[in-house]
Amino acid sequence: MSTSPQQRSLVARRLYQTIALAAAFFMIAYVATQLIEILFTIYAGILLAVLLAGVLQELNEDVYVSRPLALLLTIVGLAGLLVGLWKLAGPDISE
Repeated sequence: MSTSPQQRSLVARRLYQTIALAAAFFMIAYVATQLIEILFTIYAGILLAVLLAGVLQELNEDVYVSRPLALLLTIVGLAGLLVGLWKLAGPDISE
């Protein structure tokens, strides 16, 4: 039982397609691993934007301050919170 040239061509084409698909998958995986820090930074920026938007909305609705003032208060409050936590936990971590 010999196979016709047409069937061999189909098998070869399918093999090349499979190899190309596997190579594309590994290339995408390689690029994703190289860009993981950038992707995490973008994700952290999105999370920070959602946090700020939520706090700004609450300040606008409850305290009735303007949006720029609410943003300033939020950023100063978060910075104060981070500095306070650093002041409390910093010496313990360094020891």
